Amino acid sequence: MDKEDKKAVKIILIFFIGVIFLFIPWNDLALMNRTRTCGFVYGRLKFKGWSYIQFSYKTSSNEWLTFDQQISEFKIKNVDSLKKMNCLKTIYSNRFNSIAKIIDERVIEK
Repeated sequence: MDKEDKKAVKIILIFFIGVIFLFIPWNDLALMNRTRTCGFVYGRLKFKGWSYIQFSYKTSSNEWLTFDQQISEFKIKNVDSLKKMNCLKTIYSNRFNSIAKIIDERVIEK
């Protein structure tokens, strides 16, 4: 193989490695080391045809953070009903506090 062929092979190899990294579930990896807390729903967001539930939660350092979760994961699609629920079980990452997920069995589909 000459120089140009080696360079092309390297570029193709880097491309495939990049594609593999895109399919790694980064949020699930971040939530492996997590903490449980209470959260509450405060709104609904529509972006490019997708609907998200917006919720807030308090971290162990007494910070209030917000996160969005797809509405398709919820049994209850009505935001007003979700707002009335006081404490929704929520987990957040210890490494990246801004990554969170509602895990409350009352509202999440399994």
